[in-house]
Amino acid sequence: MTAVVDRMLVTRVLNKSKESLKLTHLPVVITSTEEDPKMIEKCMEGGAKGFILKPINLDVDRRL
Repeated sequence: MTAVVDRMLVTRVLNKSKESLKLTHLPVVITSTEEDPKMIEKCMEGGAKGFILKPINLDVDRRL
């Protein structure tokens, strides 16, 4: 999922994924161009399994 300017959307999606029995087993990883510590913390507390800053360099970032 990409965190754009609408941070409330990210929060709602994380909440919905925790509430849905069909989605709870799926890990949610947030990607964003913004390196805002408060947003990262909120996403992680909201259930995100990871937060990756864009642009993503697949040669360097082995987590993917």
